[in-house]
Amino acid sequence: MSSFSEQVTDLAVIDNMPTVAFEPPRMWWHNGIKQAKTSGSFYTRASEFPNGLPTPWASDDRFEGEQGYSTSALKVAVLAKRTQAFVKPAEQGQPVEWLTKWRAGASVYTELLCLIEGYDGPVVWAAKGLTGKSVSEILRSYENGLLKEASRVAKRALPLWAFWLPISSKRLADGKPAYEDTGYGSWVTPPALVLPEQAMDALYVGNDLIATGSDIWNEHASWSKFQRLPENTVEGEVVQPLQIAAPGRNVPQLVEADDTY
Repeated sequence: MSSFSEQVTDLAVIDNMPTVAFEPPRMWWHNGIKQAKTSGSFYTRASEFPNGLPTPWASDDRFEGEQGYSTSALKVAVLAKRTQAFVKPAEQGQPVEWLTKWRAGASVYTELLCLIEGYDGPVVWAAKGLTGKSVSEILRSYENGLLKEASRVAKRALPLWAFWLPISSKRLADGKPAYEDTGYGSWVTPPALVLPEQAMDALYVGNDLIATGSDIWNEHASWSKFQRLPENTVEGEVVQPLQIAAPGRNVPQLVEADDTY
């Protein structure tokens, strides 16, 4: 396998041409159970991927009446990130209140547009609560570490998706799952970035996938600017640069439950 330095020499220039929003398949991080000593894992519904998902994904029927897929470890290449504040519903089963500006008491919904192993196409990793916080920390650590150093070696700014990020459940020094208290009487098993030795060579996605990511980003750059509008909001009153909302998406929706708000 060619080294990172050898491959990046032939990397084509990436153009930035924003366009319309879209909604690819989605996946979530589900916490392990402390009493059962299980770790966290990625999860998605089978309906999100009608053609199925190969290794490292496995069939998962943890929810009654719903077929899904899960994996305890996954490599992702991040194309873009977006966040939006929301207020959780006062009653179970009610939709959340999406906000266009932060206000006291609100929570943050974090979404990563990414490529994943086992699927040819973009996927959205959605998270909130402590999971969302961990996702943001993972991305920040990567940008300030591996990506920054690789850009220095390449003597050029590399795109966010230049490297696979191996994500698995955070673990203690003895290898057991790390359980973190939410402060609300529950525990979470947050995702963590686990980099191997020689990460620059081992995790570089390759020039072909760099180009694929560029094509997706160029076609859907406005994805990162999209905001769900609060109920009864007049769309013209909300600034959404270079944005065309996908049909049926510009309304308040339930936030997928992955951990504590």
